[in-house]
Amino acid sequence: MSPIKETIAGGRYGCGVETAGSATPELSADLSVGGFLRACPAGAGVFLAHRMACVGCPLAEFETLADAAREYHLSLADFLAELAAVPAAPPPAATDSSGRQ
Repeated sequence: MSPIKETIAGGRYGCGVETAGSATPELSADLSVGGFLRACPAGAGVFLAHRMACVGCPLAEFETLADAAREYHLSLADFLAELAAVPAAPPPAATDSSGRQ
């Protein structure tokens, strides 16, 4: 299996948030652009590198990653592989009840 297909088949990406007991939500073509960007803010760089207007777009909640790739004439497999390669953000620093670290 090629690295791209393996990444997509594995369905995981570096940037993740805790949802439903999973530390890394699945990356799939059906994930909304907004859902991906909420889970992985650093992924905005991939969209901007392709000059995509998805970051901040009100339709991002309704457009899937597949829709975005198709709209901007990108290979879906390559686009998902780029998103999968975005490094995870470090976990937030622990704070006490006063909000201090």
